[in-house]
Amino acid sequence: MSNAPLSQLSSNIDQSCIEIIDRLGEGSFGTVFRAKYKPTSLIVALKVIPNANDSETDKMMSEIDILARCDSPFIVDYIGCFVTPPGKKAGGSNGIAIDPECLCIIMEYCDRGSILDFIENAGGMHSYAEGEEVIRAVCASIVLGLEYLHGVANVCHRDIKAGNV
Repeated sequence: MSNAPLSQLSSNIDQSCIEIIDRLGEGSFGTVFRAKYKPTSLIVALKVIPNANDSETDKMMSEIDILARCDSPFIVDYIGCFVTPPGKKAGGSNGIAIDPECLCIIMEYCDRGSILDFIENAGGMHSYAEGEEVIRAVCASIVLGLEYLHGVANVCHRDIKAGNV
């Protein structure tokens, strides 16, 4: 992967096409927002990574490359990316602003969240009340996603956990 700074990243989305709706949470690399992709009115997840050092930039560019290559119903869809311009904040009409020089990755929005969200919303690990058929379907989907990543995309997912599924 290249050591190119964020300013040299090839963006394929104009940030004016994104309208931020609300903040969903924070991850290891940045903040995730629910947003609307204006050209299609599609609700999307917007992952915002603040001005990162070279090793973090390499990781993000690697993630973008992997997501862009994947085409499976068991892998979240990559829509595009952009870098916010230097010197001024970007934002929506609701007052949420994105700092300058942030890498923004636009992905499919999963409205039910992760498996961790699903378990926590049900009251925790020992309160989970879904039937065996639901658990079987979820497990099968995870296996099919991993099979796709390993076999077709030639990617080894090294961070499989409830919050990432």
